[in-house]
Amino acid sequence: MPPATFKPSEDVTTTENSIKIAEELVGDKMLGPNDAKSLKKYKPTPKYHLATPEEEEEDTKETRRSVKTVE
Repeated sequence: MPPATFKPSEDVTTTENSIKIAEELVGDKMLGPNDAKSLKKYKPTPKYHLATPEEEEEDTKETRRSVKTVE
């Protein structure tokens, strides 16, 4: 059985060519989202979790009640 061949769609090829031309014009490579330089630009985002019944305060209970009433 021959190995499967993958041919990217025309949109993918067009985008790759566009990036290649832009990199040639600028004279530098485009940074990826996980590149060290890119990661230095942004502060780490906070991790949110849902409050458990023990952690929930009266204010948050009232807010949830208000939201349910509005809906």
